Amino acid sequence: MPSPAEQDIVRKPKRVQHPAKSFRLIYAAYTHRMSKLSAWLAENRQWVFSGLGITVLSAAVWLIRRALSPSLKAPQYPVTTQSNTQTVNLTVGANSSGPPSAKSIREQAQELLIDVQDRSKALASTVARALAIARATGNSDFEQFCQGELVGWSDLRKAGVRPAHRYVQEYASLSQLNLKYGGWAGDSRLILQEIESDPKRFAPVKVFWDSPLAEIEHMYSIDSSKSIVHYTMAWPEGPSVFGDTGVGSSVFMYASASTPAWIVDNVRSQLTKFLLTSVAP
Repeated sequence: MPSPAEQDIVRKPKRVQHPAKSFRLIYAAYTHRMSKLSAWLAENRQWVFSGLGITVLSAAVWLIRRALSPSLKAPQYPVTTQSNTQTVNLTVGANSSGPPSAKSIREQAQELLIDVQDRSKALASTVARALAIARATGNSDFEQFCQGELVGWSDLRKAGVRPAHRYVQEYASLSQLNLKYGGWAGDSRLILQEIESDPKRFAPVKVFWDSPLAEIEHMYSIDSSKSIVHYTMAWPEGPSVFGDTGVGSSVFMYASASTPAWIVDNVRSQLTKFLLTSVAP
């Protein structure tokens, strides 16, 4: 004999049984009502197809369906009782009771591989999903990669972790270049040609970008044909391409506007390699 609590859970709503009707009477009534409805719609078609008419008719249909339909019942779940304590077992998916299986991880990695190659989707959101796979597989390098791309590599850089895919080619100078010069004709390629042709004034250097991937993707929209990346920084302590003159000085940095896109492609390539490892048998 089930307990009252169990009876409440397994109880099903009762349906009201309507008296049987003759098919002929039902058909005749239906035909008559449809004829009247058709005539009314023809006479009032202008109002029916107006915004107010559609709203009113939709509300009427919803009320009729609600009145005629039986009450909806909440989903029933099995209840197990142990030591006077009821436990509701909710099972969502085949592997909800434990960590994802190796097969499910491979399936998730395969789906992410498709998203990674879709350049219309933000890569940072895909990296966020990949972090769960990295932790499930116990791949510490993969997990560190995902964390660095999501929150930035600043802390890891200070700890000596500087992945090669975050180094980019830039040019440092102690003198500022006039980017508004009319001779550039709005073409950034002419600016870069001028910079590359004078390595004594614009020293080529490798710069580590530690910003989060989402911020770099935001810079992705820059038109590389009309502008370049430029900013000012204090040259760090240590060896300087300018000798003792550059240490502590304000240095003007220049790089191609395609640099953010280049970094994103590097991240895409690294993420693809990690995911391919995750789907390997």
